[in-house]
Parts: sequence; C-alpha cells; structure tokens
Amino acid sequence: MTRTTASSLIVIPCLNEAAHIGGLLQRLRPAAARLGARIVVADGGSTDGTQGIVEELAAEDPRVILIANPKRIQSAAINLAVATFGDDADYLIRIDAHGGYPADYCDRLVEEAQATGADSVVVSMLTSGTGAVQKAVAAAQNSRLGTGGSKHRHMSAGEWVDHGHHALMRIAAFRAVGGYDESFSHNEDAELDHRLRLAGYRIWMSGKTQMVYYPRSTLKSLFFQYLGYGRGRARNVLKHRMMPKLRQMIPLLVFPVVLMALLSPIFVLAAVPFLVWAGVCLGYGVRTRHSAGRRVGDGHASGLVHGLLAATLRPAAVARGGVMAAKRSGSIDICICTFRRPELADTLRSIAALENPAGFEIGIVVADNDDEPSAQPLVKALAQELKLPIRYRHAPARNISIARNACLDASVSDLVAFIDDDETASPGWLVELVATAEATGATAVLGPVRATYRQDAPDWMRKGDFHSTLPVWVRGEIRTGYTCNVLLRMTEESLRNRRFSLARGQTGGEDTEFFDSVVKSGGRIAFASHAFVDEVVPSSRAAFDWLRRRRFRFGQTHGHLIGRNTGGLRRVCQVGLASAKAGYCFGMALLAAVSPVRRNRSMLRGIMHLGVVSGLVGVREIRQYGITPQEGEKRAA
Repeated sequence: MTRTTASSLIVIPCLNEAAHIGGLLQRLRPAAARLGARIVVADGGSTDGTQGIVEELAAEDPRVILIANPKRIQSAAINLAVATFGDDADYLIRIDAHGGYPADYCDRLVEEAQATGADSVVVSMLTSGTGAVQKAVAAAQNSRLGTGGSKHRHMSAGEWVDHGHHALMRIAAFRAVGGYDESFSHNEDAELDHRLRLAGYRIWMSGKTQMVYYPRSTLKSLFFQYLGYGRGRARNVLKHRMMPKLRQMIPLLVFPVVLMALLSPIFVLAAVPFLVWAGVCLGYGVRTRHSAGRRVGDGHASGLVHGLLAATLRPAAVARGGVMAAKRSGSIDICICTFRRPELADTLRSIAALENPAGFEIGIVVADNDDEPSAQPLVKALAQELKLPIRYRHAPARNISIARNACLDASVSDLVAFIDDDETASPGWLVELVATAEATGATAVLGPVRATYRQDAPDWMRKGDFHSTLPVWVRGEIRTGYTCNVLLRMTEESLRNRRFSLARGQTGGEDTEFFDSVVKSGGRIAFASHAFVDEVVPSSRAAFDWLRRRRFRFGQTHGHLIGRNTGGLRRVCQVGLASAKAGYCFGMALLAAVSPVRRNRSMLRGIMHLGVVSGLVGVREIRQYGITPQEGEKRAA
C-alpha cells in the first residue's frame, strides 16, 4: 500500500453511538497509525455509554481524542475539530459513526486526493441493514428509482462531480470557504459543496473505495430524518437561489397526488395519478425482488411503501443460502493459479496480512500451470517465511482451466475463494466476502479489482481506468462472474461437482461460461463492494492493442454462449443486432475523436460487439493463456 507524507485529521461526529463506536475506532486505528493521523470523536452529549467507550480506547491509544460538541449537530462537530486540531494536518477525513468502512478506506482517500489533485474526495454510499425495517429502507435507498439517479448512491468508476458523500477535504480549502454552515442541521454537505465549487475548488468521486450506511431502524426515526433532509435541501435552495434538479422536485408531487386520491369518491379520475404512482412502485419492486438487494426500491416519498414489500419478499431469497448463517464455523481455501509470475510472492504476502473472518480456518492452494514445477521453490520458501498453510499442486499443460480445476479438487473446504497471482488482497478482503455471503445467502460473491497504472501508461488509460473489474448487472441481477476476486459456496447444488471448461482453458472465457452455467442452474451471485483486491497493470497490458484483443475475446465468449441455444433466424437476428451495436459504437467513437477516453471506450465496446458476431458465426476464439513473455512479444510484433 502506498504511504504518504501528508498528515490527516480523522473526525467522527457522534451522538449515542455505543453500538457502533468501539468497533469503528478499532477499525480506524491501524489507518491512523499508517497516516500519522489523530482520530477526534466529537460527542454531542451521549447518554448511552458512548463517551466511556471512547475514553477507554483513548487511554490505550493517544491518537484517539474525545472532545465535547455542545452544539450537538455534525456541522458544528467538524468545525470544532478542525479549529482545534487542523493546524497540523493537510487533510480532513470525515467518518460517520453510523457507517461501515473497508480497512484501507482512509489510505485510498489520501492516495486519490494526491493522484487527482482534488480539493475534496467524495465517495459512493451504499445502504445496508439487518432488521426488517433497515433492510426495507436499504432496498429503497439503493435503487435508482429511490435515489432519482443520485451519483453518490451508486457505484462510481471515478469522476469529477458537483456533490457526493463527504469523505476527505483539504483543510486549506475547507477553511477558505468557512467550513460547514452551522445553521444547517441537515444537508450541510451539499451546501458546503456548492460553496467549494463557487470558489473554484474541485470535487472528485472515488472509484477506489466507498462506504456502507446503516439507516434508521424505526419508521418514526426515519420520518424525522427525512423531514430534516427536506428542510435542509429547501434552505440550501433558498440560501443560494439555486434551481432544484428534476429528481429533487418529483417528491413534491406526492402531496397533490395523495390529496387528489382523497377526492376520488367525488371525482373518480382523481385517483388515476395515485394508482399510476403506486403501480410503478410496486411493479418495480416485484420485477427486482430476486436481486441481491442493491436495486430494489422506489422514490424517497414512496420508499416505505415498497420497502415494506421488499421486507416481506427478501426472507425467502435469503433462506436459500441459510446454510452459512446457521453454520458460521468452518474453513476457507484461498486458491491461486499461477504461470511464471514472480508477483505471486506479493499475492501471498498480502494473504498473510489478511484479517481472518471470525470462526474460520484459512488454507491456501497454489496450482502451478507451467510445464515444469517452476513456482514450487518460491511457494515453499514463502510458506516457511510467512507461516502459511499452503498446498502446492503442479497442474501442467498451460491451460488455466486445468489449474482452476486442480484448485477445486485440492480444496477441503465448503468455501473457496479465488484471487489472481498478480493481485494483492486488501486487509479486509476475506472478511467482506464472507460478510456479504452471510447477509445475502448467495452462491457466489464477487469483489472489485482496482487497477493501478505505472507511470508509462497512456494518460487516457489512467483517466478512463480501463483495467479495473466490476460485475455487470442486468435488470438488477448479476448473471455471470469472474475468478480474479470471488468467494464460492461449494455446497450449493448449482456448484456441486462443477468444473471449468478445458476447451476454454487457453482462450479465456472459462470463468464467464462457468458462472453463466451456475446462474442457469439456480445459483445467485452477489457483490461485496468493499472486498478489494489490487492489480498493478504491467507495461505489456497498458496498450490499446492488448485491450482490443481482450475485448474481442470477451465478445467471442458472449457470442458462443448466446449461440448455444440460438439457431436459424434467431441467430441471424442476433448477428444483425450485434453488428448494429458495433456500428453505433464506432460512430460514437468518431464523434468523440477529440476525447481519447470516450473515443477509445467506444472503440473497445464496438470491438467487443464484433467479437459477439465472431462468436455467433462460430469463429475459433483467440488464445490468451499459457503464452510465455517471449511468445507474447512475437505476437505483439
């Protein structure tokens, strides 16, 4: 992990957070040590024991400081902390006591601030819950219908924005605009972002990290929270004479719609707007009821209506995966397939530094796909040095499926995780995968892969982040996956005795086919947004030509999978559709010729659709795996 010489001030405003503050501080303390940061808890007069918990930790760690916030509200808490301790820090990191954060959250914020030159780094905020009400509210708040498309409520790939969930800010910028307006008890972050932009400061939404928010657990507290949000938004509009966005205006229609519905006994047609509104909410919920809970919901004003519906539908979905929730103790095998990669040493060192999920024993399987057992000396030496329980398997033939299947055959655990031999796991990687598996009952859980570029990578590639890996959602579901970051529940019927296709072991696409078959057999795939692994993009892959070949092969695999059950006229139609999509993408690339990021992104998407055409007509897929560096150089030449 990259270290930084910049200092930080971590501030946690809180009030009656005894249930969360202890665990949160324990999670932040290692990051504070790495960043040379203070952790200031600004308490607004808690009466539930919060102060005692913080004082105990402060006695153990001088970096933890408790201060009183007599004004009680969050804006005043942060202003007070910055005024008291901000002189010695470059960055302010705001942490919500009612949230969940990955172990490297603070490190990533500072890295992105330094890499982008942003004055403020904001993050995406996903909502999660445990009880029925929390789950229902989370379902509504995570949906696009529920948020009106608000960018910081959904996964971001990294972009400049007007507003987002506050995470990091340069203290110089914070002070230059006067900090938070303490007359705002709600919506103070959006108000400050407006002043930052007016002063010429830039806000970057992170594509490398995010946080999880735990909503109010009762409908009464939720009502008053959103009442406060509404007041804050209105005050912000009036203070700055802003024009509200369309998505912010739509909830204002709720009151007249309900009022008209009350008049329906007199005038029947007055009920039509209410019925349309209710139909949209309920229809949206029913359509997405089997999703992993990330895209279920409705508007803020109607969120509770569908949220309660979601709460009644979710238990049946979760019950399908109840084995893990009932049986927490067990073991996990972490599987790594390797082929002449010295980076394997970094992968194993990152695994040695993992936070282990409570109640689980960890084993490691390394499958060497080289003709000779070339990785064995390195694996043996690291097993002794790091005290890791590694089982080495020689799985020759330069066929990645042979290595993957060797891992599955060697595993003795019900849970199996895969990570690539050129990736490093974040400290909380495995904990996040297991937590998501338990919460969703999914057959497989995918995590994000964050790409890091070397200095010689093209500027357009770094800006567009063309190598990071995230799942693709189709109508609220993940229908296929990848093996570079995944946890599998091998006891599930859809995974029992399933293996990777040897026919795709050199072309690639074996994981796409594997997960496609899992889903078609009744398995479900979830996403653990904080289960990060990192990959340094080598110079050989930091080229348009490498991306071109890879996107084309992606398309070929997709085309072959479509073609399995499609013939005759339907296949001809699919070829025509993919060809039209390719033509559209190339046209968009031409229109975006002056923007390298957009041009190349459109070009690569068009090339992928050409690959789909290739797969549909039966063209043999290009070879990707089992190629030595020398062979790769000859191919590139």
